[in-house]
Amino acid sequence: AIHARLRDTRLELRASAGRIPSTARPEGAARREGLFSLLRLLPKTLPAHWRADLAPDHTLRLGTEIALPQPLTPVELLSALASFALEAAPYLDLLDEEGLAAMGWAEEAGIAKTCPG
Repeated sequence: AIHARLRDTRLELRASAGRIPSTARPEGAARREGLFSLLRLLPKTLPAHWRADLAPDHTLRLGTEIALPQPLTPVELLSALASFALEAAPYLDLLDEEGLAAMGWAEEAGIAKTCPG
């Protein structure tokens, strides 16, 4: 999912790439080492002014901030969003192929159940 926040003349963009698998499951433990190796290399390959952040819950986020022209039109705003999505796509695809666990909409919103039932 891509999140955007408009602040004055700047647009903050963030893509939630997924979550590093837990060691609680055998298949997750096997993928973690390779993913952490990939994450160490990721910042060197990202476009200029992009960042990769790993949240405490091991959710990986890619983000950047863009200066927008003024006066801002809907076309310019949509163009910035589309450009970010297109630039992020190869990184998100690679992370998905390497086993980064995709998050559902409820997890991303922070409302996923944490216990059965």
